[in-house]
Amino acid sequence: MSQFESNNSLIDINTITTAWQAFSNMMKLSKTQQQVLLETAHISSAPKVLEIGLTTKCNYNCPYCFNHADNTYNYLPNKELAPDKILKLLDDYNTLNTVAFGTSGEPFLYKHLFTILDGLKDKKAKFAFSTNGGLIDETLVNKLQQYDIEGFTISCDASDDDTYRRFTNYGNLNQFKKSDKIVITCFSR
Repeated sequence: MSQFESNNSLIDINTITTAWQAFSNMMKLSKTQQQVLLETAHISSAPKVLEIGLTTKCNYNCPYCFNHADNTYNYLPNKELAPDKILKLLDDYNTLNTVAFGTSGEPFLYKHLFTILDGLKDKKAKFAFSTNGGLIDETLVNKLQQYDIEGFTISCDASDDDTYRRFTNYGNLNQFKKSDKIVITCFSR
């Protein structure tokens, strides 16, 4: 039997195949039938994660990034979501486990980040961040420690200074290493 490890548990390929077949069959249904099926389905053990791009601003200009690769073809230059709209959107989720920030820009450039985190404290949500690490310092991480942080994804675009700088246009590999150490040290206490 073919298996692979994911999140400390084994998933067998038959389970994946069965899920894929169910998904394929669902796609053959009409939109109305799909909606009824989704509304009546109950998956109690599924994680409830919402990933939000708070801003398209970024402190890097990586040539491979869909959002910041080229000033003549920038999808959403320097846009931000209004904090009241984000909180309203998140208010509709009653059983939200995790809110992940950072799909389209650097979340630590979003000036209302702590307003959002404070607004979600009563929901008991956990938070996760996808970041380039360029803005992480001890002051930021110390502020974040008052929240339930589930994880950080810090992108590392190269293992040597020259390539890192070329891949990010502004990045500093030493800053990445420093931010990585700060996060690991502060959140493993």
